[in-house]
Amino acid sequence: MGKFLTQYKEALERAKAENRQIRAGAVPVDSLGRYLILGRFMGQARGRDGELVDVMTHELPSGKVSEHQSLETATLRNVYRETGLNLSAEAILGYLDHFDYEFRFVRGPGKKTQFNFLVYAGVNPAVETKRGFSWAFPNEFTGNGYHLSPETKGILTLPKIEQILALRKQSA
Repeated sequence: MGKFLTQYKEALERAKAENRQIRAGAVPVDSLGRYLILGRFMGQARGRDGELVDVMTHELPSGKVSEHQSLETATLRNVYRETGLNLSAEAILGYLDHFDYEFRFVRGPGKKTQFNFLVYAGVNPAVETKRGFSWAFPNEFTGNGYHLSPETKGILTLPKIEQILALRKQSA
């Protein structure tokens, strides 16, 4: 199993017992302390002036965890698949937290649990994605046109991120 298993074991067992889809997500951070957030086009809506505007939501790179795959391995695979960042296991700086959510499908609700890790993306990382993306400092995610779910906002504002980064800086 994974390096950080003791930190998320109970939540993982609960999610499996509730037959939830297990997902692994990441907060990529660069050498400047900026976080990578992905944009997803949700459609168009009429603005205050009546003009059509694109509606975006912003989320963390994430995806399904395959059977018999650790959350850490899935995190690295999902970061690569969604951003083109090819990171090694050493890039995973720590486990952050998880959140539960549901998606509504034609066939009924889909219950999911997403486990999130902090990953170091390096100096001037080159992101390759067809989706929109932004590197931004944590204080820039409030307002500034970022539409975050409460769960994503909760992960991005965890004091634990700063604690992990401070420990990393001390050991460097």
